[in-house]
Amino acid sequence: MSKDSRRNADGYRQMFRKHFIPILINAGPRAISLHHRRIAQYYGLAGATEEAAINKLAAFAWLPDPRVAVRKLRTALQSIDPR
Repeated sequence: MSKDSRRNADGYRQMFRKHFIPILINAGPRAISLHHRRIAQYYGLAGATEEAAINKLAAFAWLPDPRVAVRKLRTALQSIDPR
């Protein structure tokens, strides 16, 4: 994988961390979840699976509506073990 992809992911994560409080105050927890999901995608493209998994979990944790979380969890579990 390209070093540039990893650097792009690290840069996005750094800017997100720097502006975390204003994002949370102005846009809410859903925006935090979306940013974590985007960071996970960038790390996935860079081949950094551990960082991608951590940010996917953080995105899941910041979902504001429990029904959405349950739906996403159900979808994730079905993709692992479809019945």
